[in-house]
Amino acid sequence: MEKLITNYLELWNNKDLIGLSKLFHKDIRLVDWENQAVGLEEVLNLNANIFSNYPNIKAKPTNIAHNDFSVFLRLEIQIEKNQLINVVDIITLENWKIIEILAYRQ
Repeated sequence: MEKLITNYLELWNNKDLIGLSKLFHKDIRLVDWENQAVGLEEVLNLNANIFSNYPNIKAKPTNIAHNDFSVFLRLEIQIEKNQLINVVDIITLENWKIIEILAYRQ
């Protein structure tokens, strides 16, 4: 599970939508403090918009915990050089695909 999450973060930081599409379940749901997207196409489009609007964005995990089906990530999101936010992601897996991402800004 940790390898999958490490791969997810690497793909996200590299803005690799094709790679992310292989990790995401077709029925993925993403909810954050500003957006909600359901389904693979919507979630990929939402990520594409984030990457377009914030070309320097990077996520750095500061804490990772998990159980059998969920991963809890504490992240530092570097939006721009002098703009950092802290986020908690709860990622749920189904058949080793990411089916849900709930992101909470601290």
